[in-house]
Amino acid sequence: MVSSPTQQTQEVAMATNQGAQLQAQAAMAAAGGVPFVPALPDEAELSRLAEVTRQVQATPEYEDVGARLTRGDITLAQAMKERLALARRLEDAGAFRDPPASRDD
Repeated sequence: MVSSPTQQTQEVAMATNQGAQLQAQAAMAAAGGVPFVPALPDEAELSRLAEVTRQVQATPEYEDVGARLTRGDITLAQAMKERLALARRLEDAGAFRDPPASRDD
């Protein structure tokens, strides 16, 4: 799936805007003498993200994107977008939900 130049421009603009917002927040914090520390994920979130990554990488679709990238059929940016879309599809399908807790009654 190839995104249009307009869509690519919008994505770059959004990323640039996010970077500018972080810089502005850091500058405001520095001016007020308050240290700026971006929020970092906690250990549980890092573990969840690692598991999600393993699940995504275990799919045939992930491997297919890698093969197409290796052959030069797609660019790295396209591969990254496709893999992100794959992760989102899996998430929408409920692939990453925590299993229900077992009841030992």
